[in-house]
Amino acid sequence: MIMSELTVPNWFSPLGVDVSHLTERRGQPLPPGKERDYISWSQIKMVLRCERQYWHRYKEGIKTPPPAYLIQGSNLHKVQEIHYRSRIAGYSGFVNPNDARAAYEYYLKEACEREEIDWAGSSYERTLDDGTTFSKIYFSQIEPSIRPLEVELPFRVKLGDDFPFLLHGYIDLLDGQNGVIIADTKFMSKKPTDLEIRKDLQSTAYAAAYRIERGKRETMCRLDCVIKTKKPYSLMIPIERTNQEIEFFFQIVEGATRKILRMEKEEDAVPDPTHYRCSEGQCGYWRTCMGSYGF
Repeated sequence: MIMSELTVPNWFSPLGVDVSHLTERRGQPLPPGKERDYISWSQIKMVLRCERQYWHRYKEGIKTPPPAYLIQGSNLHKVQEIHYRSRIAGYSGFVNPNDARAAYEYYLKEACEREEIDWAGSSYERTLDDGTTFSKIYFSQIEPSIRPLEVELPFRVKLGDDFPFLLHGYIDLLDGQNGVIIADTKFMSKKPTDLEIRKDLQSTAYAAAYRIERGKRETMCRLDCVIKTKKPYSLMIPIERTNQEIEFFFQIVEGATRKILRMEKEEDAVPDPTHYRCSEGQCGYWRTCMGSYGF
């Protein structure tokens, strides 16, 4: 299949909103700014995981084929964004679950055409089936209770006068039921533990950005989880992010920033062969990194 064959599907027009930007990525464009000016949670996680991986990706600009599960998650968020933008604009969104499935399949095909995908441990058919299951559970069990205020809300916030980067990213959803709830959608293979929920710094980043930009606290944060087991189910897990937890997040960001500035100054990055993801199967830079040492 080639891109010219990706015609506008029949679910596109009735939505009442322009979603053409989603052929490239999810979310509305960020405010103007140079790439060097900001840091994202994805970048922070990568530099903490492995300096060398960060160096290859963000300093040398070397991209590796994304794994299937990342493409799946990105496309599910696109479907979610389309639906809620339609509802916010006063339209109905995806009334028919088959339309949501068609939208997911459309973006999966588009991703396959746009870039090479790492299908290790998966396949196109499995990614389509799993995404369809996730979408069905989300729209039947979570979506009916949502009152969308904003979706894929971009932020770019200043963390201090002497801080070299702006923190940027996208908040999945602001839900207006009983105040303002920052909802982070997760598609998972198992239920998160209480400790994993407390250590989830992505929702902490969202809360910090919201408070800085809006000058007020959210009512609460929430993890909207769809969990694919033999019998798939969903969980809506309320979370309160305390000022102490946000301060801890800022310390993590500061530590990651020090690593980045040191690497740029010394033009050197240290690999972490002790990390569980430092393997040929889990790191796309293995051959240029550990492989160069004969591993």
